[in-house]
Amino acid sequence: MLTRPPSLPSCSSRSANQLQTHEHGYILLFALGLMAVLATLVLSVTVTLRLDAQLLSREKTALQEVYLLRGAAQYTALQLGITSAVTTLSPPLSNEARRQWILWRPNEQTYEANLGSAKVRVELEDISGLPDANMLSLQEWERLFLLLGSSTPETAKGLATKVMEMREQLMRTRNTTGFSSIEELLEWREISVEMVHGQTKKNPLGLKHLVVVGTRNKRVDLNSTPMPLLQVLGNVTSEHLQRLATLRRVGTITTVQAQQWLQGTGLTALTPDASPAAVKARLSMATSQPQGQTLVAVFVKENGDYSVVDQMIDKDITGH
Repeated sequence: MLTRPPSLPSCSSRSANQLQTHEHGYILLFALGLMAVLATLVLSVTVTLRLDAQLLSREKTALQEVYLLRGAAQYTALQLGITSAVTTLSPPLSNEARRQWILWRPNEQTYEANLGSAKVRVELEDISGLPDANMLSLQEWERLFLLLGSSTPETAKGLATKVMEMREQLMRTRNTTGFSSIEELLEWREISVEMVHGQTKKNPLGLKHLVVVGTRNKRVDLNSTPMPLLQVLGNVTSEHLQRLATLRRVGTITTVQAQQWLQGTGLTALTPDASPAAVKARLSMATSQPQGQTLVAVFVKENGDYSVVDQMIDKDITGH
């Protein structure tokens, strides 16, 4: 009996099977590709969320630090007032009684403000002899910009004119004396970083070392006002500066010596006092890393008490 050989798949059947196999392969590749894309997106979102959380945490810590530093500034004002009151008592306290007080004095040492569990480091500087930027005239600004490194007198005059125009505009807008904070000048884009911070071989002092805002003062302190600044503010010659340098080397300049030196300069000097008329404080967290924030605050004495008239976060990473 003859048997019929098995039939072979037709060409059309083989083509259909191959097509299904290819389709399954494409679907698998597409699925794998889609999974890879989704995995990348999930990983990216996770990393972004983690970075955002870290950024928010840092911003929160920085904000808390700023509020602590501002609180320490108010505490510093209180301590300066206590020092002023104790040193002006009549009759004065005995030496034994004074030893019971830790009196905060500028230019002597670093103090510490304890605010709960937080400790803030406080460095004090007597700035009674620095002028308020709102008190400077056009000519004084010109001389100041030349001192800070303006390339030509014309450049210095141009900057001085713009500063005066900016101050007058602020006076009209705010109905005040002009600048409300030294920060407005230090962040002015018309002047260079070197002019602001100094710290160069040619100009060790910058704008932030030579003027303040909020003290309403332009009187000088012959014991502490930087000598180049005296030439900005008055008719001071090289001979004047040589004589003043000699007086400073001998010791504290007396009232009589100051009156003699001031003749013909057009300057007005501060009357010597037991406590400074204006103080600058640099406040930083005692437990912070070197890159921690520093608050610079200015205090003015009025009726025996000190109050904060200006404060800003110092953006100079060198800490000077």
